[in-house]
Amino acid sequence: MPPQAGQGVSAAAEDGLTIALMLRHFLAQQLTSTTNDDLDLTDALQRAAKGYQDVQMPRIWSILDRAEYVGHAKRPMNWWEELLRDWIFWIVGQLSRLRFSAHAECLFPLIGKLPESVVNDAILGHHVEAEVERYLQGL
Repeated sequence: MPPQAGQGVSAAAEDGLTIALMLRHFLAQQLTSTTNDDLDLTDALQRAAKGYQDVQMPRIWSILDRAEYVGHAKRPMNWWEELLRDWIFWIVGQLSRLRFSAHAECLFPLIGKLPESVVNDAILGHHVEAEVERYLQGL
């Protein structure tokens, strides 16, 4: 994961959880479908690995695409772009100072009231358990 993605540890944790959930599911299937004590671990591992790839790889590729876009966006600016950037940061700083004032509720009535799916984008609002469950139900 490139540093501009900002998702290295998060992606590693999601990968671990995805693999663990897949293994739990496919090993449990092996236990219930086997009449003797001979588990086919190779089959369970292969199915878990395929499930991991099907669930996580599209997400990983989208994060990498976004990181590449962000990486290419860092380029030298002319004086006008720098001035515009500085003014925007100043305005955001002034608004964030207002946000924590006593009048924040009337200025920002939706603070703390938006659901996570609205506040976070697809990268930050990812739910591994729900994605794995959706994948397993589709099998």
